[in-house]
Amino acid sequence: MLVTVKTPLTYRRPDLQNRQLEVEAGKTLKQFMADIKIQESCVAYVIINEKRADMTQPLKDGDSLSFIPMMAGG
Repeated sequence: MLVTVKTPLTYRRPDLQNRQLEVEAGKTLKQFMADIKIQESCVAYVIINEKRADMTQPLKDGDSLSFIPMMAGG
């Protein structure tokens, strides 16, 4: 199945910007992030289909994912 990744994490993973990626059926968000090597510690939260997602959420064909990075300031 395919999911679309839209992420502002381009400074870390420019190869993922607006990409469709193949995902095994039944994979959770957490498993998918491990597969594409995005560390949970770098992500504040994830949006799937315009709703905030839980890391245990299974992905579905056609899902649209946005990884929102942790921010630091001073």
